[in-house]
Amino acid sequence: MIKKSLQRQILVPFLLLIIMTGLIVSGVSYFFSVKSTVDNSSEDTSARIHDLNESLNRFLEDNADFVSAYADSMGIKLFREGDSPDFIISKFEDYHLSNEAIMNSYFISETKEAIIYPIPSEHVKDQTLTSWYKQAKKDPKHVIWTDPFIDPATDRPVVKAVKAVEYNETIIGVAAIDIAVNDILTLMQNVKIGSTGYAILLDNSGNYMVHPQAKKLGKTATNEPYYKKIKENEGVVITEMNDQDRVFSYTKNDMTGWKLVGTVAISEFEKKASIILLPIGIALLITLVVAAIISIYISRRVTKPVKQLSEAMHEMKNGNLQASVSIDREDEIGQLSDSFIEMSDQMRMLIREMSQITDHVTDASQTVVASAEENSASAQEVSTTMQQIAAGSSHQAELMEGNAKAANVLADRIIQVQKQGEAIEKATEQMNQASLTGVEKVGFLKEKSVLTTEMTKEMITSIKKLDESSGSVQEIVHTISDIANQTNLLALNAAIEAARAGESGRGFAVVADEVRKLAEQTEGSLKEIGHLISEMQSVTQTTVGQVQAAAALILSQGEAVEETENSFSAISEAVQGNSEKLRDVIISVEEMTKQKDVLLENASHILAITQETAAGTEEVSASSEQQAASMEQLNHLAEQLEQYAEQMRVHVRKFKF
Repeated sequence: MIKKSLQRQILVPFLLLIIMTGLIVSGVSYFFSVKSTVDNSSEDTSARIHDLNESLNRFLEDNADFVSAYADSMGIKLFREGDSPDFIISKFEDYHLSNEAIMNSYFISETKEAIIYPIPSEHVKDQTLTSWYKQAKKDPKHVIWTDPFIDPATDRPVVKAVKAVEYNETIIGVAAIDIAVNDILTLMQNVKIGSTGYAILLDNSGNYMVHPQAKKLGKTATNEPYYKKIKENEGVVITEMNDQDRVFSYTKNDMTGWKLVGTVAISEFEKKASIILLPIGIALLITLVVAAIISIYISRRVTKPVKQLSEAMHEMKNGNLQASVSIDREDEIGQLSDSFIEMSDQMRMLIREMSQITDHVTDASQTVVASAEENSASAQEVSTTMQQIAAGSSHQAELMEGNAKAANVLADRIIQVQKQGEAIEKATEQMNQASLTGVEKVGFLKEKSVLTTEMTKEMITSIKKLDESSGSVQEIVHTISDIANQTNLLALNAAIEAARAGESGRGFAVVADEVRKLAEQTEGSLKEIGHLISEMQSVTQTTVGQVQAAAALILSQGEAVEETENSFSAISEAVQGNSEKLRDVIISVEEMTKQKDVLLENASHILAITQETAAGTEEVSASSEQQAASMEQLNHLAEQLEQYAEQMRVHVRKFKF
């Protein structure tokens, strides 16, 4: 059963891995094969479309040459209204014989005269109004190709090649030919694109010019999904059409602006790529067979030594610890075999030790039985003694509880004293702080008083200097007044001299009169200044007296401040002395409080110890009784242990070691 299980565990995952790997490789190979085939076929389709475009260009160029030959023909250039058209018609006939693709040939003159072969031109409308005629005139140097249209005469789709006819750089008309679209269709049908592909030709409006389905000719392709993706001049796109993914390779014809499109279904490429699935399947099958053979060989190589180990373990289970196995391998199975051998050796050693221990347990159990009986008697005596100790401990606990209550009352009184001392200390501290603040304020007042005295002295000195300056100004005013009087006299003399001078001294007299007036004004102003200075000197002298009196008061105030400072200093020293003494008292009370706490703590500890001793004594007494009971139980267990040791000895004898 083990062999089958291991084989399955090795074989199944290995085969599953091979199958999964083969499937992945097959899928990837098939995917890349399809992709490579699509790429190669797309390139081949593009090459065929380019070749087709070159063939179309050659076809169009050949027919464009005919139109150019028409336009360059001197017979056409020299044609005038009223001339016979026979020469031109014969020319058209010759070209028709040499090129079967030409259906109709035209020459339309600027005078609206139309020469058409082989269609009679009598009933032809004015062709100068057509779009192709106007396009040719706009670009007279090149051949213009129109989009397909239905020829009225033949009811067949045609395209027209037109070119302006110039003579002496003047447009005299337009030459044109009609080419059947079927000729272009025949040209494109010769191109094979894969097995199911085909070529499409679209005009500038997106209408089908060439399509393998005749019903689509002339219909628009603008609604097709691929049309919106072929906006560039050339390229390759992959899109869905008719519920089928297809590759579209396209290019734009430079001469006409038409687009040539080659398309082929991707399913065709997938069919080509599917041929590789058979060899991949055969290779996968061969790989599975080889993998199965290798897996069976590996599983047997693994399960054989495992079976040997299983048989040896079965022998060990039956008590044969001498069972052994020899597997000469260096892998994990060899390590498992070595571990089994080591385990067997350890088991034999363990059983030997258990046999010896069983003998020792038997001897020890007998000794325990004897010791238990002795301990039981001793425990009974200890129990009696502990009951007596418990009674004394209970009385001691009651006494210690009374001492603890008295210590608590003393502690409450000490706490009250401590609180009152702290309140007094706080009030003393506030008083000390107030006295210090008073000393600071008095010191500040003293400084301000000294500063006021100095400022008063400076003020007296300044006022005296002001009084002296006022006197000096008074003298200057007298001097200016004298000068003004002299100026007035000089002005009078000048006026007298001007009067003597008569008319010539009149201007000088006016000046002298103005000088005199200024002198009189100056004299008046000087009198006012002198009066003001006299009043200022009087006020200054009065101020000096008042300031001197204030200085005397400030001096006496400074002395009073100094005496106040001395008083505050004395108060502060007294408060500090009381504070230090009170602090000593508080320290003593705090020390009493600490001792009180120690006393209470010791009393509490003693009470707790006494209570614990009493309780412990009771517990020891109870434990002694329990110990006596335990000794009896231990004696019973020792007897059971002896029985178990005998049973173990019987079981150990079953093993072979």
